[in-house]
Amino acid sequence: EVELGTMTQTGTITYTGNEVVGKTITATMKDTNNDKGSWKWYVSDTDCGANGGTVAPLAESTEWKQLASGYSPTVDSTTSTLTLSEDMWKHYIKAEFVPNNEIGYGGESIQGVDQQYVRKIYNESIKIESSTKDGNGAAAAYSGTKITATIENWSEEALTGRLRRI
Repeated sequence: EVELGTMTQTGTITYTGNEVVGKTITATMKDTNNDKGSWKWYVSDTDCGANGGTVAPLAESTEWKQLASGYSPTVDSTTSTLTLSEDMWKHYIKAEFVPNNEIGYGGESIQGVDQQYVRKIYNESIKIESSTKDGNGAAAAYSGTKITATIENWSEEALTGRLRRI
């Protein structure tokens, strides 16, 4: 009787797409020898900190929470796609592929941390009005003119660092 050995899963995970709330990102296995297994996705326990100053946790750390939904396919594919939700904002994402050892593949799962944290696209705009007009009725600014700036479509997120004087 001959017993067959287990082949060790090989490959790495790369990401495509934009890490933005409401968008999708795709994890793809590169240089893999097997696509039979299960995909798992995780979100980091901690966020990126002020201005993204906190780096992503290591793939093997315990600082990850497994996601129960939001991605597909979940099995037997070299790719899996995740839809980024509001509660992932400012957090890091990790994908993992676990080989199916029942068909002869084993070893460590393949994990890859996306080094970009999840961001938002803001839709605020600034409306500027002048208290004076020129000879054609268009807004104009002269000495003593009162200029009013109004932020429209404010997301209620802090504006610090997102507006700058030009």
